[in-house]
Amino acid sequence: SWGATLAMLAAAREPERVAALCLRAPFLARREDIDAFFAGCPQSLAALHADLHGGASHAAVQAALQWWRWERQQAGMTASAEADTAALVQRYRVQSHYLVNDCFLTAPLLSHLAALRNTPITIVHGDHDRVCPPAGTQALQRIWPHAHVQWVAGAGHDAAHLALVAAWMRALDACWQSAA
Repeated sequence: SWGATLAMLAAAREPERVAALCLRAPFLARREDIDAFFAGCPQSLAALHADLHGGASHAAVQAALQWWRWERQQAGMTASAEADTAALVQRYRVQSHYLVNDCFLTAPLLSHLAALRNTPITIVHGDHDRVCPPAGTQALQRIWPHAHVQWVAGAGHDAAHLALVAAWMRALDACWQSAA
């Protein structure tokens, strides 16, 4: 998802260097996407951000664990019993810094993408994704009507979901073939 964001920005910056794009669950970094992700979270992004940046405190660890559990729930994954809390605190410190600053985009991501209207594009997206809702891919389809979108029935955001993995492998093969 974040990798798709970066790929789209890089491709839009230098479209002549891009033979094709193959994206999984694109994240558009819109305020509405960020707000929607945290809508049912027990703490707001602002509160989590404040706790995470308060040092290596108990509050930072608790905020990181809460975010991790929420993210896994939204992705359709179960929370495992073990988590490297120090790594989670660092991960979510960086992530919250980007999200509270609208991912440091000077203009909405969608406004950058017109340059890719002639680029072969494949998007694989789970139809039950609650981390990067399908509405984002639908917005991309309006900009890129030529894009091939493969909806994966019953899949969320979990990159290890078997049907999503299979669809992703097929999409990568097809992108490779079209770019060659």
